[in-house]
Amino acid sequence: VVVTMEDNNPLFYRISAACPSVRTIAVQNGRRDNFASSPEGGFFDELTRLRDSTGVYVDTLCIFGSAILPLYSTALGSSGYRKACVTGSLRNNAVAPSLSNAKPRVLYVSSMPNFELGSDPKSERTLAYYHGTPITYQDNWSWEAAVVREAARFARRHDREFVVLGKRSSRHTGERNHFEMLLKNQNFSFCPAENQTSSYRAVQPSDVVIAVDGTLAYEMLGRGIRVGFASARLTAAGLEHFKDCNFGFPMELEDRGPFWTNQAEPSEVHRILNFLTSSNDQEWSSISSELRRQLMAYDQMNHTFCELLHELGIRSTGARFWDDNLIPEN
Repeated sequence: VVVTMEDNNPLFYRISAACPSVRTIAVQNGRRDNFASSPEGGFFDELTRLRDSTGVYVDTLCIFGSAILPLYSTALGSSGYRKACVTGSLRNNAVAPSLSNAKPRVLYVSSMPNFELGSDPKSERTLAYYHGTPITYQDNWSWEAAVVREAARFARRHDREFVVLGKRSSRHTGERNHFEMLLKNQNFSFCPAENQTSSYRAVQPSDVVIAVDGTLAYEMLGRGIRVGFASARLTAAGLEHFKDCNFGFPMELEDRGPFWTNQAEPSEVHRILNFLTSSNDQEWSSISSELRRQLMAYDQMNHTFCELLHELGIRSTGARFWDDNLIPEN
């Protein structure tokens, strides 16, 4: 049995196709859309080409939720996998939820690049392609700059602490410096991602979270945390005809919902945060529960994945939270 959490590596799907006796498990570990490093297409396009030329197969797909399955199914073909298993995010499931009832805060989930590798969010260089169309670093991150500023204004107006959840550790100073420049003369806290669980543990049950589209935001949504999505990255870049970064992709949802928007209007950030902070628990649960289930299942301690391993004859320690001694630093 061969297991990978690099589910977006097309060559992994050649293992079982070439060696039918080998069982393979592909575990989704991040958001998936048609983001590509070349005009020829991204992961799903490459997987389709590989399917048509040499054949692909995976025994089991472990996916965040049922909503993403059509993208894998189309690329692999109807005979390209044995079964799909909704496990949610293994990492998210493995981190115990915070029990703190601290004063409510507004949190922003950063998806900034690694500045040390020369990825300047203001650069006019091409960052990636969507369906063959290039997008620059500047266009890709300009909307995030607007969202973080509006979220900080909302927090100040409502007397809430504003926190930026960093994507990088404190060793990478570019991310913190970027937000300090964006939020000049505004009080905020920056929480770096020092290890692979620190961002999960930073979120309190009383917080509201705002993001553009990051995986961490969907993971928190799966936990039931109040998360809003200002998912207008491509709209702000003039690529609104591509839906890859819309909330819930590849689901076809309305452009505006109670806690999401695909419209690049700063007022939408305030509308979403107003809903997150003013709705009661029953209203939030009623509106979000079905979408949470489809987009990001939450299986605390990974019971489903452990059962899958057991079915395949693989011994494990069983369902449990991540041992602190085994958590890697970032």
